[in-house]
Order: sequence, then C-alpha cells, then structure tokens
Amino acid sequence: MEIKIKIKLFWKILYIFIPFIISAGFYILSIYMDNIVKILPPCIIYSHFHILCPGCGNTRSVAALLRGDILGSLRYNVTIPLLCLLAVIYYIEGLTYIFGRPVVIIPRKIAVLIIILSILIIYYILRNFFPLF
Repeated sequence: MEIKIKIKLFWKILYIFIPFIISAGFYILSIYMDNIVKILPPCIIYSHFHILCPGCGNTRSVAALLRGDILGSLRYNVTIPLLCLLAVIYYIEGLTYIFGRPVVIIPRKIAVLIIILSILIIYYILRNFFPLF
C-alpha cells in the first residue's frame, strides 16, 4: 500500500517538473536553431507553385517563439503558437486532475475540433491572398 502512495507521489512530482524539462530542451534547441535552419531544404510547393502550404513558415515560427517573439511567430504560421497554447491548456487540465479537482477547459466534443480545424483551413487558404510576411 505504501509503495503505491510513493509511486503516485513520484508521478505527481514528475508531472510538475515537465515544464522545466521542456524549457531546458527548448533552450538547447534555441542554441542550435540557426544551424538547423541552414540545413533544411526549401518548401517544394512554394518553390514550384508560389503558394504557401500549411507547413510553410513553421520553422520560422518556431525560431521566433524560441527568441520570445510571439507576434512574429503568429505572423509566420499560426499553427505552432496554437499547438503550444493547447499543450499549456492540457497541461493545466492535467495538473487539476492530479490534485483532485479536475477542470475541463476545452470541451471534448467533435464540434470543437471541427471548428478549430475549419478556422485553420480558412487561415491556410486566406494567407495566400493576404500575406503577412
């Protein structure tokens, strides 16, 4: 019985330290980001058709986030900041679950997923007509 309590306590402590572990990883990534960007090939779709695919700007968006430039990151591609925001929200929900007061911030309904995906698809289409960068 006592071992189960210790194991649960271990997982709670580990869950609390996840942001610090991820922050250390992001710090290491930010050091090498310039070298990573240099070796990545250009977008094939943009090279041939001169339209932005859903992935265009993701590398620049991550680089801007690692520099702390949130608006610049949103300007390059909204997907990465959105995924970071969702990760933070789900982490907060996990913390509330671990400490016994579960709170659901984002409803777990298919309609919410469809709305988010629809907004992203409209964004991907419109950014070819109204470029921000």
